[in-house]
Amino acid sequence: MLIRNPGAGALALTLVAGALFLVGGIVRIVAAVESSVGRAVLLVNGAIAVVLGLIVLFNIWESTLTLLGTLLGVQTLVDGLALVLFGGLHVSGRRSDSVARR
Repeated sequence: MLIRNPGAGALALTLVAGALFLVGGIVRIVAAVESSVGRAVLLVNGAIAVVLGLIVLFNIWESTLTLLGTLLGVQTLVDGLALVLFGGLHVSGRRSDSVARR
């Protein structure tokens, strides 16, 4: 399909990417509601992913060839920042546990 009709293949991959953005964002928002550690980070990350997914799905023709790469880059940056923030929360949590044990 991708070789015979690259436009249809790009459209299908764009739909899959938009759905993944949307579902990933919803899962992060649900995880933020369930978790007490890093709730704000998960909530912001999930909201950004949901917005990006909706942008892709509602602007499918513009997203197919140009916008998808940019949005994927934005999502990757946001995920990386969230991982750095979670790492900082995890390290600060361990420090407070070790201080409390002494």
